[in-house]
Amino acid sequence: MCGRFTITIALGWHDRFQVQEDSPPIPPRYNVAPSQVVPVVIREGSNRLAMMQWGLIPSWAKDPKVGYSMINARGILSGNAQLSRGR
Repeated sequence: MCGRFTITIALGWHDRFQVQEDSPPIPPRYNVAPSQVVPVVIREGSNRLAMMQWGLIPSWAKDPKVGYSMINARGILSGNAQLSRGR
């Protein structure tokens, strides 16, 4: 798995996610990768749209770039890697 995905909903997403109409337009994107900024629907009272960075940064990482390189970690090696040990 590489952690990439697409955003193809260009029309009607306001109604689908019940987000305020004054949210910025979201153009389709066909190759969203970890570390890129993407739209996220936040459910706190009424739904709202926020732009957030896509990816996972482990609590033990000293540099955010560690999280972006781990997206392709293999399950076979995870028993020996710091990823599976935590801190």
